[in-house]
Amino acid sequence: MGFNPPALQIPQGYKWLYAIAPLRYSFSALAAIAFGKCSNEQLVSIMAASASPGGMASLDMSGYPHGCQIVQNAPSTVGEIPVQTYVEAVFGIKHAHVAQYFGIMLGMIALFRVLTALAMRYINHQQR
Repeated sequence: MGFNPPALQIPQGYKWLYAIAPLRYSFSALAAIAFGKCSNEQLVSIMAASASPGGMASLDMSGYPHGCQIVQNAPSTVGEIPVQTYVEAVFGIKHAHVAQYFGIMLGMIALFRVLTALAMRYINHQQR
């Protein structure tokens, strides 16, 4: 297991550690695919419904993707916001960057494979 702090709350001196961690990009890709998709039209209808006197109860969100659903049991400081907005605000993850996340993951896999091949070729623990 591990701890994944909100990306925007990491101290400036440690941002480079967050940038080189391979799990960051797999988490970002997964979260962006699962929770980051919500069209602008859907977000506008959600905001209009929340501003109306009936509130969110007047809007049928059964056909909306997971990113458009309202965050449940959130602290009062967060308020009633869609999951996509919460993921972007807290973790800095955007659905538009999915290809970038996958590209970086593939690049890291290739780099680790090259480093492994070089280590297997040149490091010999049987020499004295």
